Amino acid sequence: MNPSPHVICIAAFGRGYGKTTLIQGVTKILTSKGMRVSVIKHSAHALEKDPGKDTSRFMESGAFASAILAKDGECAIYLPNQSLTGLISLLSSLGVDLILCEGFKSSPYPKLVIVNSPGELKMVGALKGVIGVISECLDQGQELKVPILGKDPSTVADFILSQTKGGSKS
Repeated sequence: MNPSPHVICIAAFGRGYGKTTLIQGVTKILTSKGMRVSVIKHSAHALEKDPGKDTSRFMESGAFASAILAKDGECAIYLPNQSLTGLISLLSSLGVDLILCEGFKSSPYPKLVIVNSPGELKMVGALKGVIGVISECLDQGQELKVPILGKDPSTVADFILSQTKGGSKS
């Protein structure tokens, strides 16, 4: 079990940048190499609860957490009032090697930022923990203190592997 997995956020400045598709591809590549990967997605919306169902009723009665376990072994856990740090801690206890976070551009965790126009580079400079930029519109000649990666999942997965092999964790 790895008690302290690496954490890397893949963020952008809006919707439609391809974060989910990229994370799916990177996850598939890294898990095929034997890594245990978990993903946390940021949502700007509240989760829809299932009123009247047992899991919701347990939470309404004051349970700290409520879970449902299906016959096939799949489960869903409901934990109110969680922070990104708290959820990372929980997933860490599962023995994962890497936690990819979709979004969370304001978090203190290392991040790769997807950029769709050169004008967004100014916004990248305002973020903390940027370890790379993912872009199809920038070239390596641009003045950046971090590498520019293409949106190809293999390229991003290789970069993440280079960061996680003996590198510093979250």
